[in-house]
Amino acid sequence: TVIACMTMPARCPHGKCAYCPGGVEIDIPQSYTGKEPSTMRGIQCHFDSYLETTSRLYQYHKLGHAIDKIELIIMGGTLPAQDIDYMEYFSKRCIQAMNEFYENLKIIEKSGEEKFTEKYNDDKNRSDGGKFRKFHYQEEIQRANEKAKIRCVGLTFESRPDYAKKEEILGMLKCGATRVEMGVQSPYDFIYSIVDRGHTVQDVIESTALLKDYGLKVCYHMMPGLLGNSEYSRALDFRGFGKIVTDENFMPDMLKIYPTLIIKGTKFHDEYIKGNFEPLTTENAVRLITDVMAALPKWVRVMRVMRDIPAYMIEAGIKTSNLEQLVDKKLKAGNLKCMEIRHREVRNENIDFDNIRLLREEYNASKGREIFLSYEDIENDLLIGFLRLRTPSNFNKTKNVFVRELHIYGKEVKIGEKAKADEIQHRGFGGNLLAEAERISCEEFDAKKISVMSGIGAREYYRKFNYKKEKFWMVKNLS
Repeated sequence: TVIACMTMPARCPHGKCAYCPGGVEIDIPQSYTGKEPSTMRGIQCHFDSYLETTSRLYQYHKLGHAIDKIELIIMGGTLPAQDIDYMEYFSKRCIQAMNEFYENLKIIEKSGEEKFTEKYNDDKNRSDGGKFRKFHYQEEIQRANEKAKIRCVGLTFESRPDYAKKEEILGMLKCGATRVEMGVQSPYDFIYSIVDRGHTVQDVIESTALLKDYGLKVCYHMMPGLLGNSEYSRALDFRGFGKIVTDENFMPDMLKIYPTLIIKGTKFHDEYIKGNFEPLTTENAVRLITDVMAALPKWVRVMRVMRDIPAYMIEAGIKTSNLEQLVDKKLKAGNLKCMEIRHREVRNENIDFDNIRLLREEYNASKGREIFLSYEDIENDLLIGFLRLRTPSNFNKTKNVFVRELHIYGKEVKIGEKAKADEIQHRGFGGNLLAEAERISCEEFDAKKISVMSGIGAREYYRKFNYKKEKFWMVKNLS
């Protein structure tokens, strides 16, 4: 279950990209319109992360969603460029809200959300912080979450490539980060110059390598259509996608594909009004993204296609909200096989466990070696779960390998519960993948240590396999 929390509006250090809406002048987080659900919740809660998290948890609770495993995404411009104290406080309060939700739920169900917010805001004026704002150390909040009823099993920060270097990475890790999403948009420097991006391709290469070498998952936000709707632009976009998944300097684990849109208040909007810019059409976007999806390797997951922006906010470009469905339809119509993770992950399908096999794929990336282990139903081409194992660029010196991700799909089974006959989680697939990663690390790489990039709320899971917390990771010494 995903919860997105929005930070307060702040300027990007470099200024503003040509396509970027929002900004402190209009009191909206930069790169957002103010009408996305997460932004609207942020505004309603005055960008208070405790209230944002509590509000979203309550919505899920009312709808009957499982809320014991939360993937937290912290959004709102380039947070790592802001004061580190704010980043730590904001993320800490999100996790604290998870720890205290069921206690707060009693107040909400008795008096209503408005009364709860009123009580919460009353504590602002108390010198001791009151019930809701009493000071707690970050480490204390995280330790409590390791065994809480609602656990943060993944924490994502958004950043720019020039603000995802060593200093920023260490700050994010301290907050419990497991994934970083970077606005890469394109792998070409000349496009960065055109759109006033303010960083270089070399920044992308360096930050990608550092993030992976610290064990983090890497997601690229890509923006086709930055040069418009011409045949040349579309061909360059397709080549750019090919470059990031074949050039060893890039090779992200995940992608979000956000075609260029024309929104008021942007430089691109001014150029569009003057007749100097023609945005990507829906038809051409579907054709381009279909070709991209059909060419992606099996270790990439496309997390999203199209920004969550209401059509009435889009002056020109793609206004349809079902772009992803149109791409799926075209893939099926063309009988095109799509190997990326999201298209193949098991959901509610009936699985014949006799068809499941452990598969392995290897590739070099960012001066390291990546091993993608997966359990798959080979008869029906369904992905059960996978593990990303990496030997970092400094492996010869450290003899330390990283498990950057371990994920089992299927219907969510609550913490502590056993799988039913038709459920896949809690059947030992995760433990088996971990054991295979340990075997490979020992026998093939002669590694001395294996470090897992674990979510705060997943640390107890790794303790069952004799891992211990060491700095930001769950670690096991290998004999």
